[in-house]
Amino acid sequence: VWIVTKRSSIVETNLYLLEDVKQEPILIGTSKLDIQDFLELSDGSIIVSTYGQGVQRLIEDDQGIRFERDDRFPEMTGSLVFKMYQDNYENIYLAVNFNRLEVYKLTNDKISFVKTIDNVGNCKDFYDNPLDTSVWIASANGILRLDPNSYARRYLDETDGLPPFKLY
Repeated sequence: VWIVTKRSSIVETNLYLLEDVKQEPILIGTSKLDIQDFLELSDGSIIVSTYGQGVQRLIEDDQGIRFERDDRFPEMTGSLVFKMYQDNYENIYLAVNFNRLEVYKLTNDKISFVKTIDNVGNCKDFYDNPLDTSVWIASANGILRLDPNSYARRYLDETDGLPPFKLY
C-alpha cells in the first residue's frame, strides 16, 4: 500500500499494518514536492503530479528511493499538474493548470505526447465507461465524454439524462 500524506511524503507499508502494530511504515523521503496525485502506470513505474514541479518519477536503485523529474513528460516541467489517469487504451491524461488535459500514449515502454485538449476546466476525476469504451471526465465545465481512440469529445447534457444545468 502506498500512502501520500498531506506533507507530501510517501509511505510504503503492507496491508496488515493496522493488525500488526510491530511493523513500521517505510517513509519514502520527506519531499519538497507539493504532491497532488499518484499513479502507477501499466509499465510498473510510479509517477506523482505536483503543484509547480511537473511530473516526478519514483526511482529505486542502489542510491535509495527518491523522486526525479520524469523526462518522459518534458512539456510538464514547471506545470501545475493536478490529476492523472491512465485508461484501458494506454492513454495517460494529465490535468494541467486548471484548464487543459495533456494526453500521452504508452507503447512498448515509451511515452509519447499525443494531444492537448484545451478549455476543459479543472478535472476532478476520470472513469472508463465499459459500455461504450469512452472515458468520462468530471471537470469544472461539466462531464466530458472522450473517445480514447479519436479523442473526439462532447459534454454530457440533458439528452443524456443529466439535469439542465452545468454544475455537477
